[in-house]
Amino acid sequence: MPVRFEAGADAGPDKLSRQVTRYALAADGANLGLDVAGVADASLQVDSLFRLRNVDSDPHAITLSAPAVNDDGIITFTMVLRDGAGAAGVLDLRTGLPLNLTLAPGEVLDAALTLTLADGAAVNATVPLRLDVDPV
Repeated sequence: MPVRFEAGADAGPDKLSRQVTRYALAADGANLGLDVAGVADASLQVDSLFRLRNVDSDPHAITLSAPAVNDDGIITFTMVLRDGAGAAGVLDLRTGLPLNLTLAPGEVLDAALTLTLADGAAVNATVPLRLDVDPV
């Protein structure tokens, strides 16, 4: 696969809090599964949860998607993808809407996760991320 998921700098078990209870990269690099446990009245911020890397010499259009996470206790549940110049796109996990981007040859995007809960809320969410890749 010319563009694939990779573990981010903050994805190791020594970096993730007990709030990310499962982190599973598929061998083909096209899927990433997460279980996120939000503690009541807390926020979770992971600066480099995963990376998307274009290992090809051609640009590729990508679609990053996940089903909507519907829970009234969630205020914010986003993944912000950043390149060297700043934010390249935002995947809002509450909506289920896909994120479409184009990655240049060799480009790497880092994904930061933010989960903010309402007062008194606690959440357990399973997030199956899918990556679809097409030539430009």
